[in-house]
Amino acid sequence: MHIQRHSIVTEILLTAISISLCVLPAFAKTSSVFERIDDIPDFKQNNPLAGFAGGGEEFCASTSLSDHLMWLGQNGYPKLLPECENGADVQISLIKKLAGKTYINTNAKVGTAPDEIMVGLQKYVTDCGYNVKTLNYQGFRPCADNFFSGMSRPRFSYLQAGAVAPRSCWLNIGWYKWDEDTDVYTRIGGHWVALVGYGVDVKGAPNKKTIIVHDPEPYFGAAKTNVYINLQKLDSGELRGNYKGLPQDADGYYWYEDCTDGAKVRHLGNYYGIIDGAIMLELAPLEEALKSDPVEK
Repeated sequence: MHIQRHSIVTEILLTAISISLCVLPAFAKTSSVFERIDDIPDFKQNNPLAGFAGGGEEFCASTSLSDHLMWLGQNGYPKLLPECENGADVQISLIKKLAGKTYINTNAKVGTAPDEIMVGLQKYVTDCGYNVKTLNYQGFRPCADNFFSGMSRPRFSYLQAGAVAPRSCWLNIGWYKWDEDTDVYTRIGGHWVALVGYGVDVKGAPNKKTIIVHDPEPYFGAAKTNVYINLQKLDSGELRGNYKGLPQDADGYYWYEDCTDGAKVRHLGNYYGIIDGAIMLELAPLEEALKSDPVEK
């Protein structure tokens, strides 16, 4: 069985390059970012008013994307938001548009892969008349070379950079079943969430292991919820499953230690939620956002 491996030197070099490309000069001094958590929407994929295909069961990607795009639309990029007579319908319309065949092409039975998300997201942004400054991916699942950062394991520094405004970041959570005897984690499904902050726990106390997400699944009810998650890093084992890019060494991937008030499936018995992919987006400044300009890769 072939397992994709990277040397320690290669991982360090790629991490340094990734950080240099996407971190603000003052970023190293930032221990927490949480000022947007109450401003970024938290739409639920099974909202009965939306009427999504399949009851929204596989609409986690388009719903999570819409949360950040709504914030961008309300903070300098208004053309990202569809025109609707009823303001309450804007995000529903946006989600349906994103999920359609023109953009990320969500499959109502199996969801949306990272490459489909990035191709569709870039097209949506440019169709709205803006340019992409940064759009890339860390994770093991395949994507076009112009999107791949070179890192099969999402780095915490990458998540931190993605949480800083005006960037947007989305996490792909793989659901894995762990076999204690073989130390193998088998991927049985996945889920997309919007990363909105990091560095403080649910009580507001500093915690460098905590990230804050908006989860489109209504684990905590239909009301908006900032979900605080503590992360731990795996140090052994293998990730396996019927997904392109697997198997992988599990060492270095982050898993959910716990989260706000518990959750339906995060770490229950031998089941783990592992962050096995992350996408970061940053739009070009408005003075550069002319539709006739080439899109920056």
